[in-house]
Amino acid sequence: MYKKYKLAVLVSHPILYQTSIFKKLAQHSKINLMVYFCGDFNVEKDGYELKGYKYKFLKNFSPYPHNSFFGQINLGIIKELFSGRYDAILVHGYTRLTCWLAFLWAFITRTPILLKGVTTSTQRRSIWVELSRKLILFPLFKIISAFLTVGSMNKSYYKSYGVPDSKMFFVPYSVDNDFFSKKYKELSIKKKQLKQEKGLNLNLPVILHVSNLSPIKRPLDLLKAFQLVRNEAQLVFVGEGTERKKLELYVKEHNLKNVFFVGFKNRQELPIYYAIADIFVLPSASETWGAVINEAMNFKLPIITTDNVGAAPDLIQEGKNGYICRVGDINALSKYLLRLLKNPKLIKKMGEKSYEIISKWSFDKDVEGIVKAMDHVL
Repeated sequence: MYKKYKLAVLVSHPILYQTSIFKKLAQHSKINLMVYFCGDFNVEKDGYELKGYKYKFLKNFSPYPHNSFFGQINLGIIKELFSGRYDAILVHGYTRLTCWLAFLWAFITRTPILLKGVTTSTQRRSIWVELSRKLILFPLFKIISAFLTVGSMNKSYYKSYGVPDSKMFFVPYSVDNDFFSKKYKELSIKKKQLKQEKGLNLNLPVILHVSNLSPIKRPLDLLKAFQLVRNEAQLVFVGEGTERKKLELYVKEHNLKNVFFVGFKNRQELPIYYAIADIFVLPSASETWGAVINEAMNFKLPIITTDNVGAAPDLIQEGKNGYICRVGDINALSKYLLRLLKNPKLIKKMGEKSYEIISKWSFDKDVEGIVKAMDHVL
């Protein structure tokens, strides 16, 4: 009987997909897991994501917004790490003060650090911000024992800081494939009924966009591209945000038909819209990943996205399950939409490929990557 690795995980707050990984990780025969949350501002009402693993909410002494560097000052993490005597610490990100308290403790005690983040080089920053980051991150990355990479763009980012391949372990950016594929099987057989219930045209294919409708998501690009193919399909926007009024005004001024705004939908409602869709589009200017792409692929949808979306090089096989265009290239976006809309068999074929690809991006792969990293550092 071998000794289990004692692993502490430090994370900002409960996030659905991360906590699902913690649940699986806690079940692994080689891991003795403890999760520390710096805040409780995103806890689901029914609390289901807090079951199946040991956790603790640390007291936050910060008076600042939680999403700022000084927004999480959890001094208790030092006491917890001291008393826990963990074999390694997995820290999610490095943009909060509490993360740096954990780094400092690990450095002093020579405890291995596993770092997980989603940063990519596509995120635009000023030259001074970039220089400051390099001055801070080069020394930090030197003391990290293992980097958990979520995709190829994330891996390239670490490589730009001189991190060797031997220190990087693949922990894919995953969603709950079991949940979404189950919903696909339940809802896809009722597609016509669902379209009718939502007031959609039964004879027109559905183009779907899901986001917080912010400028960086560039939903107006999609609306302009749709304008060029509007007689061929209908367009559904799921989400709320600052761009919604601008989109609705554009629809009115250009007398566009078959454009629907359905507002925000929670995890239980969202699968209905994936089920009635035929094509999924995410035209973002910058996206560290884009989990909605994972979700849409579980519903056998072809994907159109941009080259600044983190998921694109890993999840989109050009011409096989979707297309990648340059940010803001409305003509290319409309061309790809029209190509799919004119060929229902191609939509089906690409959708099947999406499902095949996403089945390999699972929580089991995440656990496998973390355990490999633990084996390496210990």
